[in-house]
Amino acid sequence: INTAPPALPGGTVLLGARRQDRQWQLLVRDLNESGVDTLRNDPAHLDVILRQPSLEEIFVVCMQSDQAEGWTFPETAATQPQETLR
Repeated sequence: INTAPPALPGGTVLLGARRQDRQWQLLVRDLNESGVDTLRNDPAHLDVILRQPSLEEIFVVCMQSDQAEGWTFPETAATQPQETLR
């Protein structure tokens, strides 16, 4: 069983990851349409669903110290809306 989040296309930044059973929910930044297509066309991914996270979800990911260890967060906000990958 693979216990690491799936590899993301170049330029996409992983901000948070959560696994439940065999499903990953990722909070990512800078995922463009070609990156979404790359993930959808990968046979290792059965389904890719995009949605905008709430401000609360973003806050929780950023404030959970045990999950945030070892992560780097940008100093400036992204100009594109953030999306999650599931």
